[in-house]
Parts: sequence; C-alpha cells; structure tokens
Amino acid sequence: MSFQWSQVLSTREVGGALVHLRIATPSRSDGAPGFTTPGQYTQLKVSGAMGYFAIASAPGLPELEFLVKRGSTVGEALARCQVGDMVEVGPIAGKGFPLEHARGRDLLLVATGTGSAPMHSVLEVLRARREEVNAVTFLHGVRTPADAEWMAERDWRAARIDWRIVVSRPPPFWTGRVGRVQDHLAGIGHDLTTAFLCGQKMMVAEATGALVAQGVPATRVFLNG
Repeated sequence: MSFQWSQVLSTREVGGALVHLRIATPSRSDGAPGFTTPGQYTQLKVSGAMGYFAIASAPGLPELEFLVKRGSTVGEALARCQVGDMVEVGPIAGKGFPLEHARGRDLLLVATGTGSAPMHSVLEVLRARREEVNAVTFLHGVRTPADAEWMAERDWRAARIDWRIVVSRPPPFWTGRVGRVQDHLAGIGHDLTTAFLCGQKMMVAEATGALVAQGVPATRVFLNG
C-alpha cells in the first residue's frame, strides 16, 4: 500500500514543544485501513520531509491524531500545517499493544516524551473497555509539566486510570514526582501485571529490568514495535 493524501483537520500547540495534529483518514471512512490495534504507527510526509509517528487516537475512527514534537524538519513542517492542508500518510505499521494479554490483570503503561501518544491510544480504547482489566497505572515521564498538558484534557480518574506524571526538569513550583520514570516503579509491578513500554531505549531496558525484578514475567512486558 502506497502513501495516500489526507486533509488536516486541526493543529494546536499543547504545551512545551508539542503540537497535536488531527487529520482525516485517507479513505474518509470509519477507520484507517490496517489500524486495528492501539500502539500502531505510520509515516507522515509533508513538504518533502517524512517521519514515523505513533497514532494517538483509537482505532475505528474517521480521523487520526498524532503528537508532533517540534525541532526536526518534519516536525516543523507538520506544525506549520493549516486546516485544509494535505499531508501524505503511509501504511499502518507495527504490532501495537496486545490488550488481550492484559485481560483480567493489572496493566502498567510507562512512556516518555512522544511515547505518550500510543499510550493515549491504549487509554482511549480502555475507556470503553475498562471492565476487561484490573488496576490501570500510567507512569508518564515528561521534561516539564507543560509537556503533559495535552493528556490532562481527559478525566482519566473517572475511568479509574491512575495517571502519574514524572518531571525530569521540574520548575520551582512543581511538587510532584521528579526524575526518571524507571526510578518510580517500586511497588507497582507483580506477577499478575502486564506492562506496555514506549520511550528511549535506556528507559525501556531499565524499566524492563526493574519490573522483572519485582516479579513481572518478561513475557508480559510489551513494546509497540
């Protein structure tokens, strides 16, 4: 399947250097072909620049949402898009996160940076299927509190989702968790936990080691690649 043109529906700054991008699905139907599992990703191409982006919305919708970090050539090009502009969307890729492996278990999500985008997709699905899993904890690592603002637009507490922000560059007013997400895993994982991880390789490796040390089976730790 080749790239297809899609129309930009909205772009907006959501704190820090992040932009929330919403585009119509290429077919303008109920869902992008091949997007069946939260955590999958695709390529976006605009103005000659191209990059991979995880999908932040749930499958089965007539639009796709992305979290774009400014700074790269493609990130800046996407951030400059206006409503009605056209971008090219590549085939849906990746295995995504297997929610079926979390059924009847505690679910732990750990993400840093734009890795929160695929976790947002997971949580959007879980809001409609909350009874399938037990406790849900999202450990969200950001540089500054502003980088987490876009996630705060949902009432996760109402869906019984424990969203925990960890700030690595805290401002003076910040009184919450600080440091690295992998240093805040104590007491969360156990033998009936399933974990989904997305972020820098070092974080993923250290978080996996910490969770396995707490009794989480290595076969229950998943990436979205």
